[in-house]
Amino acid sequence: MDRATPSLLGAALARMVPRVGLLTTDASPAQFIDSVRRLSRGQSVLDTDIAVAALTATAHPLTDRERDVLLLAADGTPAKDIAARLFLTDGTVRNYLSRITAKTGGRTLVEAIRRAQEAGWV
Repeated sequence: MDRATPSLLGAALARMVPRVGLLTTDASPAQFIDSVRRLSRGQSVLDTDIAVAALTATAHPLTDRERDVLLLAADGTPAKDIAARLFLTDGTVRNYLSRITAKTGGRTLVEAIRRAQEAGWV
């Protein structure tokens, strides 16, 4: 399960119960085997990290394009290279980065990236 999409999880869980089985990718082999056995008996399996993420998720304020820009910025890609990769002007990328910083409540781009990652938006 990708931890980057917790806000989408709540509605999906409601539709899948009771036939749901969700584990994070860091589940141990023993947890995986136990989960398969529980599912075969018709029981639900839901990792607590996923459940908490679904219950505490907030809708992210970023547009798809802002998210694309932020993902590249988070990898350390310079604004000029982001512009070239996304077919934007340098100024447009700088504007996106300013809006992202404001929307996340960060004081700097680094803080904006950290906040977006912690919130599961990227």
